[in-house]
Amino acid sequence: MTSVFTLSTGTVSRPGTKAIHVFVRVTGDDGTVGWGECRPAEMWSYETARTVVATIRHHLAPALVGRDPFDLVGAHEAMSRAILRGTTTGQPIAKSAVDLALHDWIGRKTGLPLWRLLGGSKREVVLSYTITAHTPEGAACDVQEGRRRGYRHFNFKVGAEARGDIVLARALRELVGPDAYLWADANGGYDLPTARRVAREFERIGVDVLEQPLRPGDLIGLRRLCACTVLPIAVDEGLVSPADLLHLIHLGAIDVVVGKITRSGGLWPSRQIYDLGRAAGLPLLLSGLADATCTLLCAASLASAYAVTSPCALNGPQFLDDWTHVGEPAVAGDRVLLSDRPGHGAVLDVERIEREAAALGL
Repeated sequence: MTSVFTLSTGTVSRPGTKAIHVFVRVTGDDGTVGWGECRPAEMWSYETARTVVATIRHHLAPALVGRDPFDLVGAHEAMSRAILRGTTTGQPIAKSAVDLALHDWIGRKTGLPLWRLLGGSKREVVLSYTITAHTPEGAACDVQEGRRRGYRHFNFKVGAEARGDIVLARALRELVGPDAYLWADANGGYDLPTARRVAREFERIGVDVLEQPLRPGDLIGLRRLCACTVLPIAVDEGLVSPADLLHLIHLGAIDVVVGKITRSGGLWPSRQIYDLGRAAGLPLLLSGLADATCTLLCAASLASAYAVTSPCALNGPQFLDDWTHVGEPAVAGDRVLLSDRPGHGAVLDVERIEREAAALGL
């Protein structure tokens, strides 16, 4: 990690700390290889690197070996039988790494770039810069750095203290100007009365969207909040599966769909979530988990396929020193550049990945 990353729930990382990623290699009978990866992080999920590795090696891989790699529906059904759904999708982060590897394999086998394979038309996807400072002075420094790196749109973390969040939002809108997309993310940090008060103030200030104001699973609270505010309410942590979105839509507890392919078990379930959201007339956002280039390109391919118009909070390039990708840069300024190479387009340093994995004992 290259800089401090904090949420309402605490500090995710500091400069120099390691961000463990798990890489998955799928090999077909003809030798065609597909690569996927995921980032398990205890601050975001109950899944850790060791549980992901154990899940894939001992449960998902035995269920998939010998299957047709083109059969994505069958692959996900097999993974769901191997690790059953409970109150959430069973081990979605582990499943997402396998899913991305299968999509990469299909792209390489067919000779198609992933963004084309998914139906995309745009080769560039616009990014949002993540503000983690919680004071106007710190935010001003973050905005200056973001602009220096070519970013025009910004998302910022709230949820720790309402009064300070309102002051921060007002300062940020003045700093970034009226045309920048300004996205607040509470990571479930508010209770309902606080969320109502903050949402009213954010409306006046001109914040474009408030993401996950209440704890995941508080559907009644989200419904009541959506009913009393004009500010669009987005759901992230509380939206893991297509079934979750159906419940949210039915209750009127969501205004904006946030896609996150690692959280949702990969591209296949994420496409179902986006299809439902689009059918319900809901705007689409996309975010990540400070992922490596492999996931970044897969997520950007999804954004291209669904013509996501809002800037994407895929902040891996901002926070992560990714040595695993050794191809040409995937990001220029605030844009992801999608490759014409078959598959997702990441060129991985396979030998070093294998050395690092061996050193970690995974």
